[in-house]
Amino acid sequence: MNPSVSKNENQMLNKNQWKFIIFWLGACIVGLPLAIAYISNNKIQDSTQIESIRLEPASFDYGTVLQAETIHHEFHLINSSTNELQIFALHTTCSCTVVSNGLLGEIIEPGKRVSVPVDFDTADRDGPSSSAITILLLDANGRKYMTEARLHGTVLADLEVSPQMVDFGTVKVGECQTKFVSIRPKAIKEFKILGLKTTQKEFRSTLLSTDHENSNVIRVAVILGPVATRHREILNDYLQVVTTSPRVPVLHIPLEGQVLPSVAVAPETLVFSPENKSDSSTVTIRTESPSRIVQILGAGSDGSVDIRTYVKTPSDWSLVHSCQFSNADLSALRQLSVKLEIKTGTDLVETQSVSVKLKSL
Repeated sequence: MNPSVSKNENQMLNKNQWKFIIFWLGACIVGLPLAIAYISNNKIQDSTQIESIRLEPASFDYGTVLQAETIHHEFHLINSSTNELQIFALHTTCSCTVVSNGLLGEIIEPGKRVSVPVDFDTADRDGPSSSAITILLLDANGRKYMTEARLHGTVLADLEVSPQMVDFGTVKVGECQTKFVSIRPKAIKEFKILGLKTTQKEFRSTLLSTDHENSNVIRVAVILGPVATRHREILNDYLQVVTTSPRVPVLHIPLEGQVLPSVAVAPETLVFSPENKSDSSTVTIRTESPSRIVQILGAGSDGSVDIRTYVKTPSDWSLVHSCQFSNADLSALRQLSVKLEIKTGTDLVETQSVSVKLKSL
């Protein structure tokens, strides 16, 4: 190897490395100020867009108002930019607040303003309330502008309802649970209840006597149950209270709860293929408290057959039981009956039975 050739190659390599480093340093020195200027310009531009369009006033306090009233207010949309702006979208935070759709597509010239009429419906609201309107605009270059304003105040209800929603939590099958609702006058001096109604049969309501401590308070008892079900059910309804209130004659009080059976079986109808006699089918039984299966009977045209031997871990106390059956044995049956012992206390055990219908393909 020629040492002079190796030395020349190293010198050329060092020169190329230095050229590469000098090139990137120059690019950074020149490009960094340009990047900073670009970012700064964009920030100023965004800030200008925000400040150049606005709604006045930015917030409107309508004070204390009654239910079933419509509050009208006129905002002013001001274009302080040097561009024509066109309204392309109007949004409100709730259906109670309405902005005229006639403003869509309207062009606002620089330095001009347009009126923005807004209606707020108090409906059956009670207490502090707040909503907002948002307006989106475009300039000739497609840049977006946005501004918003808020309305707030307090709605004084004719009647005060406590609680405003009734939650029964979890109720067991066959049990009843009762909750109480108190109704008292607020914006009116006196009232009467003319009727109570729920739409689902699982809920019932009863008008109680006037509260002895406060003669203006009327109490209503709401009952959930008893419910017969083999599955977990979530129930929702409204208690409709018809009153003599001049503004909100019908109160709607949400009701909710869930019902859990002490024993649940899945599936309720077991569909299987008798042709696949080597296959097996599974039934799952769940209980709220520890339980054990003591007997499983299969009902067919020739009577009942004890098929307890097909239960997996039949003697264990458990919350879940998995029962496997041979399709060959199920083919002659039309129903299964499962007898369980369920712990209800420290030393108490009750017996329950569940059935499973059988259907062959």
